[in-house]
Amino acid sequence: MTNVGWHVKVGKKAAIYSLIIGSAIFVFFYKTGEIYFLIGGLLFAIMAAIVNSVFIISFLIHCLKDVDRTKFFGTFCLMVVNIPVCIFYYYCSLYLLNTMRITFVNEYQNEIKKINILGCERNFIDKIEPGESKTVWILIPDDCSISVNYLHNEKKVSENVIGYVTPLSGAILTHNFRKVK
Repeated sequence: MTNVGWHVKVGKKAAIYSLIIGSAIFVFFYKTGEIYFLIGGLLFAIMAAIVNSVFIISFLIHCLKDVDRTKFFGTFCLMVVNIPVCIFYYYCSLYLLNTMRITFVNEYQNEIKKINILGCERNFIDKIEPGESKTVWILIPDDCSISVNYLHNEKKVSENVIGYVTPLSGAILTHNFRKVK
């Protein structure tokens, strides 16, 4: 295999693996909210950018020397596609870092209704049946806390969900509605 053939083959693999691994890291961060995936994704993005940049520069140098540029074009495009994908994941990660994803679980024996979510952003859930859960996404515009009030057996109940959140502290939480003894 010629030097050019090796560059094209390895460049394609680098671009595809970068896309697959970067996407997997982002999906794990989205599903778990674990900061370790975010840090790992950032480190991986830096490493992949360096490796892919070396190949892109190498392709450009070969294209200046080689008359048949078509053999580089597909691999070059595949590598360049990773750039907007990486930018998209970056902005999605920032959005997730500024969002609390709270799953409210009804552990009572009967329904709870008129659930007002107060604090960072107001939200409302009409009702949650026993054993049912509903997830609400709450944006964090600035420092705030999150609480709820709701009706249970026609009595108004208030609960604190989280005492303090700040931008870039988004997380995935579960809040259980249950009788406190």
